[in-house]
Amino acid sequence: MKSSSYCFPPHIRSDGEHTSLLLDGATTLNLDFDFGISAVEWQNAFWETSYTGTDGWLLYSGATSLTGFNNLSLNSPASWLDESGDTLAAIRSGASFSLFQNGNNIYLNYNAIPEPSTALLGGLGVLALLRRHRREQTAKQILGGFCA
Repeated sequence: MKSSSYCFPPHIRSDGEHTSLLLDGATTLNLDFDFGISAVEWQNAFWETSYTGTDGWLLYSGATSLTGFNNLSLNSPASWLDESGDTLAAIRSGASFSLFQNGNNIYLNYNAIPEPSTALLGGLGVLALLRRHRREQTAKQILGGFCA
């Protein structure tokens, strides 16, 4: 973490419990996705799904207070490299990472942008449902007119 002023690790009480996490001033997270035995590949199907809110990755938990979350930012997620040296922006255009606070916990969220073919297929499905609904409504009107 880089910051003009921050307290990390958090204050720790004599019983070993974290008491606070203070992010005072601009604080930037630099995340490294090279896990040694397993590295990220942006082309992997795993990245087609969004992981947001508390479904994201828990980065920090345990403080009894968290101050200055809005001062925390990520360092250029679109330029993060995968194992092949490809950037997130090059492989998953429009996908993004963000930070999420839930109480005193900080999560890393990922928002996937569906591929055009997936969006097109979903759109065609919606159109088919609308057309079916219209036909049913028209049939009810015609049959209702004959029964009256």
